[in-house]
Amino acid sequence: MGISSIWTVSTPRRRDTLVSSEHSIRALDSTDLVEERLVHGPLTALMLLEAFSMHYPSTPVKSFEYRAVNPLVVNRRVAICGKEHKGSGVVQVWAEDAETKAVGMLGRIQL
Repeated sequence: MGISSIWTVSTPRRRDTLVSSEHSIRALDSTDLVEERLVHGPLTALMLLEAFSMHYPSTPVKSFEYRAVNPLVVNRRVAICGKEHKGSGVVQVWAEDAETKAVGMLGRIQL
């Protein structure tokens, strides 16, 4: 399972999920603080669920858990990935920066 997308400032906003320039969040870089627009966590979680439903359109979801582990930055390509654990009824999903492979969010879907 894999989908690649890029969030931009012009991407249609779902429930005001992109951080506006007036409310910029500072992301900690290895050397200092850098002001970047970040993708809102619930938007990323929604993308994980949407990617799952595109690959398993008739499979009901019993539960979904997610955890943000690193910021995802607007205007950078993001890969939505997943792996089904055969026979367990669990699909692991994650969103990663397509260039650096840094994982921004982890998710677990119980079928």
